[in-house]
Amino acid sequence: MAEVEQLLESFTVSNAAYHGGKFNGVCCQRLVANAKVISDGLQKILLSKKDESCENDTVQDKVSKLEVLLALIDAAFAYLNTDHPTEDEKKKAKESFVALMH
Repeated sequence: MAEVEQLLESFTVSNAAYHGGKFNGVCCQRLVANAKVISDGLQKILLSKKDESCENDTVQDKVSKLEVLLALIDAAFAYLNTDHPTEDEKKKAKESFVALMH
């Protein structure tokens, strides 16, 4: 979908970086940093493109779950990128990853 690619490119999440299964770290950081705005834009695109057999609530639920996943990824890596994490930061990182697995 060209609209989705344009949305991602507006946040410098490059087609070259994620196309073909390649998604570099910088683009991932940009994606999670802008998760809310990107999710909102993605929801608008998907709602405008869906067929009648798909309910609006289904699209909204899926996009909401995506937004939560991106937030959990952001939180987990924020805790892991701490030079000398405290026990609390380690615990929060683990909780974020456990939540991602469920």
